[in-house]
Amino acid sequence: MRNSGNDSANPNPSEIDVARRLRRSLSRAALVSAAVCILSTCASAPSSGALCPYRGMEAARAAPTDEELKVVDSSKQLIGMAPNAKALVKGKQFTLDCIGTVCAIYYRLGIDLAKDFDEYPGNGVNRLYLSLKDKGVIHYDRYPRPGDIVFWDNTYDANGDGDRTDDPHTHAGIVLAVDDDGTIRYVHENLYKGVIIETMNLLRPTVAFDDSGKRLNSGMAIATVSGGPKPERNLAGDVFDSFGDALKVKGDFEAAELDAKLALIR
Repeated sequence: MRNSGNDSANPNPSEIDVARRLRRSLSRAALVSAAVCILSTCASAPSSGALCPYRGMEAARAAPTDEELKVVDSSKQLIGMAPNAKALVKGKQFTLDCIGTVCAIYYRLGIDLAKDFDEYPGNGVNRLYLSLKDKGVIHYDRYPRPGDIVFWDNTYDANGDGDRTDDPHTHAGIVLAVDDDGTIRYVHENLYKGVIIETMNLLRPTVAFDDSGKRLNSGMAIATVSGGPKPERNLAGDVFDSFGDALKVKGDFEAAELDAKLALIR
């Protein structure tokens, strides 16, 4: 009979072969497991292309252009004005509701966003959305550019049916800046506060504040009844619809007054 101690110290060739095959099998399993882990990590972290398919991340994060800065400067002229206040811009009067605020900001640059509203149905927000959609400049980049127009859905019960999920294109604003963490600073007419700057983060659309206390998403959707509860989805990022790159097609919106002046010059 063999001594079990000697067998353990000096395994026979078949035992050695089995051990080697087992080690190789374990190594392959470890590699497969690591690969799965890496692929899972990549899948959970969107690529820059996925975040900005319209412009690409490099273009989205470039320094603001002169035109974009003019939009930002124009918006500053209206910040602090009361809800539905009247504003005279280049001889034209605007009522500063949400779409009036957006149009007034652009009109200062000689761009009349309402120029073809008569061609589309619905409220002013929907008409602007459809106008920009027909021009091919609606997009969904998570990192927009200054000057991009923001469209939101379901900010109030527009059709009065009590359903807070079936009211598209109910509010609009304009992007002023975007932080590295994706927090978007936009100007709009707040129903209660007037023309102000608030925030939205499309990377974390359901989070109001981050761990440091930074505001990521401002409240957007209002209660159906004054003093009543807000809808479940009420943060800016959670009711976001799309962006419109109005500056790309600014030539299509040249203000009629400017057209007339150019005609006289010619």
